[in-house]
Amino acid sequence: MERCCINFTETYFALGRSAAGASTYTDDGVLGLTSASTHPAANFIVAARPSLQSIERLSQLETIEKTTVYLLPTEDTELCTALLENRKFRITGRLAVMFERNGVRAGARLDLVPVTEVQERIALVRQIAQMFFSNPSESFLTELSLMTARAARCELLRLGPAESPLGGAMRVLTGDTIGLYNVAISPEARHKGTGASMISQIVREAHLNGQFCTLQCTEPLVEWYESLGFRRYGEIISFRTI
Repeated sequence: MERCCINFTETYFALGRSAAGASTYTDDGVLGLTSASTHPAANFIVAARPSLQSIERLSQLETIEKTTVYLLPTEDTELCTALLENRKFRITGRLAVMFERNGVRAGARLDLVPVTEVQERIALVRQIAQMFFSNPSESFLTELSLMTARAARCELLRLGPAESPLGGAMRVLTGDTIGLYNVAISPEARHKGTGASMISQIVREAHLNGQFCTLQCTEPLVEWYESLGFRRYGEIISFRTI
């Protein structure tokens, strides 16, 4: 579980550091970034075991109204949730933490292309985001694509031609753990096994290098990822102020 949470945290830092006015925020049991940007990837707090005092100080943060707090899974999750809610934070989402160690089912071999050129990365992030998110705004797409394009440790993979990819994903390596993010398939390629084949291929390649894969997903996707060989190890809860 610790490796999953480290990957999650470092990925957010890799994305958010290039935002205008980005500054690290640290306190007892919390770590994050604040910035002049309004994008959620550049305004976040990751909390493990925050103290009552650090939650109080967090609630008074100047940028807290545009900041998402992610509570990592620990044995104190229930207590920390109550402390946050008592300081007028409300739950806005839950992400299942998925991890695989024993391999996944075989799938068709796909031509997944790493994208390294900045302008191509910007274009691919926009394309993936339009597949992954529901009606993203233009400002959201612009900021996300620029932050991701600048984040060298965030590797982008494209499936299909650059002008009209069938899918894509972002992967981030921390230690021996690969985090998969924004795994997306175009509407015309869905329900054909393409997504399963893409995930399976990435996981197999990771195993050849002595690595394992983790990801976060919403509840409706848990069963699908379990069918691919992932197992649920916990839950990340997101909060915003009321």
